[in-house]
This record gives sequence, structure tokens and C-alpha cells, in this order.
Amino acid sequence: MGMGGETFCAHPVQRNGCLFALTSSIRRDRVAYRVSEVRGSRTLRSRAFDVEGFTAVHGGFAVTEDLYAIFAPSLSLDTLKYACGGAMADCVSQDTKGTRLVVIDRFSCTSPQVLNLGSDVFVTHIANAYQSGKEIVIDAVASGSLASLRAGRNVRLVRFETKTGDVSTRVLHEGPVEFPATNMDVIGHTNRFVYACASPWGWIKHDVETGRTLTVSCCNGPHTEPVIVPTEEGCWLVGVAFHRSGKKLCVVDAQTMRTRCVYDARGVNALGLHGTWVSSL
Repeated sequence: MGMGGETFCAHPVQRNGCLFALTSSIRRDRVAYRVSEVRGSRTLRSRAFDVEGFTAVHGGFAVTEDLYAIFAPSLSLDTLKYACGGAMADCVSQDTKGTRLVVIDRFSCTSPQVLNLGSDVFVTHIANAYQSGKEIVIDAVASGSLASLRAGRNVRLVRFETKTGDVSTRVLHEGPVEFPATNMDVIGHTNRFVYACASPWGWIKHDVETGRTLTVSCCNGPHTEPVIVPTEEGCWLVGVAFHRSGKKLCVVDAQTMRTRCVYDARGVNALGLHGTWVSSL
């Protein structure tokens, strides 16, 4: 998980037909990052940069037209508990150094800007990020801390905006929610809608402009991350829900948030499975 010099990789980003993968390695007084841009089976470019002054694995990762944005929570590892066989998720805690947002130019990968978000912010997943001039707007799921995330408290949909060296936050939707998503056609551009898993089960559609939220539940069970599928008629939400009678593949009209169809799904589908829709490669 990136502790003690190991490499951590998570939350790849798809943009303009390319997949961006971020890895981070913790050193004594800095973090070494590397971003690889991949199209199909070919690596187009790979850039590395260091950020000094703190050590933290990366959480959410976003790519805009000119910038990379990385949420970096400062975590501590209970090495004794981990050495005795404890699960990594149970051995990690957020320390008082808090979470930072690292912003750096995509092409030069020099002079990173590090913005402190404080110890009461823990970001898990990003729906979208786009530029407004040299500032960034990011829609993500965030909680008050790692502990509150585990307890399911204060987990909400939040908009982060960088302005003149600072970060402002605005709560879009009170949770609990997770695994946010938006239409892949608008990734990196201004988005109006954000979709996410809702508790206890179902999906939501939040209108950023009006503040209106629609909810759908395809069955009485947890729903996984929704994938937005563009069609000639609009968009569908597609994902797996877990019901006591078995797994269900659900298709929902993204405009009305009404269930179109539900199929029995076979095979292995993990709760929290990430997915994307690619019309063509």
C-alpha cells in the first residue's frame, strides 16, 4: 500500500481514449510519483516527479487539460499489527498531518503546488475534474476522516475548487454515498450531473446546477459503482446489485432514473468493482 518505500497504484483515470495510471512510493522525507499514459497496449509517455516535505500515499487522482491533481492523505501504519497478520485496511490510520492536494503541470512535471486540506478531510473517489483557467474544480466523495469513512459517517459528495493558492469546499449532496461517476464524454470538462452509490442501497443522480437529487433502487441490496453508457437516446446507468436471490445486472435510464431492465448476473462480481465503458478503441 505504499508504506516503507513500497509502490502503491490505484484509481486509474480514463481521458480522451487514454488510461492514466499513477503510482507513488514513500521515501524518508518525500513522495516519488510516476504517471503513465497508456493507449491500448502501448505506453505513450511516463513522467516522474517528487514532492518533498511530507510522506503520504495517494487517494483520488484526476487529470485535466494541463494539470494532474492528487489527493494525498497522510497515513500511519501499525507495523506490529500488520506483521501479525492484520489486514492492511485495519492497520492504517490517518495522522494529524491531514490531507494535501498536489497540483502539477502535466507536461513539465515541475514545481508542484501543495495545498493543505487539513486533518478533517479524507477523499476516496473522484467523479470528475476540469480546469477553469489555471484553477481546478473537482467533484469527489469525501468524509471527515478515515475513521468516519469506516463508520459511514459524514460521507458526502463534495466540490473542491482551487483559488489563489487555497481550496474551497462545497457540499453537493449529504451522504452516505460512494463510487461517484459521470458521463465519460464529459470527463475533463464541465459536468452537470454526478451519479453515485447510495446507502443503504441504490443509485443517485445529483444535478450540480439545481441541487436536485433523484434516487433509484433496482433491488433490495447493495449496488456497485454505476457505469454510464452513452446511447443515441441519451445515457444508461449499468451496474451490479446484490440481492438475496443472487447478483443482478441492472440497467437504468440516466435521464429519468427509472429501471429499464434487471438480469440475473452470473460469475464473480466484487462489491466496489470499478468499471468504464469504451465504445471503441
